[in-house]
Amino acid sequence: MVVQASNVIKTAAQARGWGFRNCPCDSESRWGMEPADKITGISVGAASCVNSIKITFEIDGTTGVTPRYGGSDGELFQITLMQDEYLTSVSGYVRHICSDLPCISQLMFGTNLGRTHGPYGGGGGTFFEVNVEYDDIKGFFGYATTEHLTVFGVYMMPA
Repeated sequence: MVVQASNVIKTAAQARGWGFRNCPCDSESRWGMEPADKITGISVGAASCVNSIKITFEIDGTTGVTPRYGGSDGELFQITLMQDEYLTSVSGYVRHICSDLPCISQLMFGTNLGRTHGPYGGGGGTFFEVNVEYDDIKGFFGYATTEHLTVFGVYMMPA
């Protein structure tokens, strides 16, 4: 848990398969965004695994966009949240595709308005879920290779 001013940001979950930090077929690097006031959109690249993610957000009324984390393959899907909508859940699967390197094989997002976005990616493997019904998801972090996401984590703030 990180305390910043009067806001409490909690790291809710981190999905990762069992195994080593690196795989001989690729290397991974850490990615992340600082927790935002509001996430307004998400772009997900996916095929058999989740290849990439890019997040649009607002901080102090200013819109920002993260780089595209991960690889450039996969079909690109765009999520646009409505003005009074925010993320309350993230679920998906993580599986191994290379001896020791996992991939986030599927992501699905839920909102306070009952809308579901996804699933994105082929799925399979171990299921994970972060359901913050009374909280607000404020950001994401993880690890990625040049091909896909290998770790996916969530920052949340009590609503």
